[in-house]
Amino acid sequence: MKNLVFCFMLAFCSVGVVQAGDPVIGKQKAVTCIECHGDDGTPGKAGVPKIDRMPPETFVRVMKEMREAHHDLPITAHALSEQDLEDIAAYFAYSK
Repeated sequence: MKNLVFCFMLAFCSVGVVQAGDPVIGKQKAVTCIECHGDDGTPGKAGVPKIDRMPPETFVRVMKEMREAHHDLPITAHALSEQDLEDIAAYFAYSK
């Protein structure tokens, strides 16, 4: 019975938890981002913000705020899941 209660509590507590991002997977998912922000997050275009070495939690927060404000982002940025954002954030946070 204790095992059943423990499993229920573990399942209940882990709902909605996002795992830390994976920079290797993030690089694969960041193909569209790289077009403007550069492979390492340092853009070569005027007006495009630097995102290299940005703390992952900041990256995710800013992306969510930009989507909610209907900022002019590539269409693919609007379809990214929470885990996608975490992965991409990890990639740019540790680039260079």
